[in-house]
Amino acid sequence: MALLHSGLSDSESWDEVVPTLAVAHQVIRYDARGFGRSPDPVADYDVLDDLAGVLAATGVESAHLVGNSMGAAVARVAAIERPELVRSLTLVGPGYREPEPPPESVARLERWRAATSAGEVEVAARPPADTAHAVENIKVPTLVIAGAQDDPWVLGASRVLAERIPGARLVLIEGARHHPQEDRPEEFAAALLEFLGGIT
Repeated sequence: MALLHSGLSDSESWDEVVPTLAVAHQVIRYDARGFGRSPDPVADYDVLDDLAGVLAATGVESAHLVGNSMGAAVARVAAIERPELVRSLTLVGPGYREPEPPPESVARLERWRAATSAGEVEVAARPPADTAHAVENIKVPTLVIAGAQDDPWVLGASRVLAERIPGARLVLIEGARHHPQEDRPEEFAAALLEFLGGIT
C-alpha cells in the first residue's frame, strides 16, 4: 500500500499506524515535493507522475492507495486518470468541490496552513482536469474515512464521495479530527485492514 500525506503534514503523520499495517502489507510512504525531506519544486510537475515514479522505484506496479486530505485528492485523481496504478482507494478526511466550503472552513484551513508552514512554498503542480471530479468513474473498491470531529465541510465532502463512488462506504472515527491515523491510530488501522481484508 502507498500512504499519501496531507498538506498539513508529511510522511511522518503515518508513524503510529505503519507498524500495524506492515504486518500484512508492504507499506510505501513518501514526502511530496516541498514537504518533509523532499526538496521544494523548481518547475512544473505532475503529482501523478511522482506517484508512479515512487511505485516503480519500489518495484510495485499498482498499490492500495491511502490518501489523507491533499493525499486523498492525489489518490482520487489517480484512480480516475491512472487506474492501472490503483488496486483500491482509501480517502481519509478528503475534500471535494461539492459541497462548497463555507467561509469559516476556508478561514480555518488558512490558519492551519499558516501555523504549520515552514515558509512560503509555491507548488506548481498540474491542476486536475474536469475528469478528475467524475468520481462515478472510479472502478476500484473504495473506503472513505473521516474523523467525526473534523471540519463540517470535510464531513460533508466525505459523505458526498461515499455516495457517489460506486460501492464506496464511509467510516467515521469518534474522537478524531483531520488526521485520524494520528488521533486514533488503533481504530484507523483496524478499519483500513478490515477493508483491505475484504478485497480479493
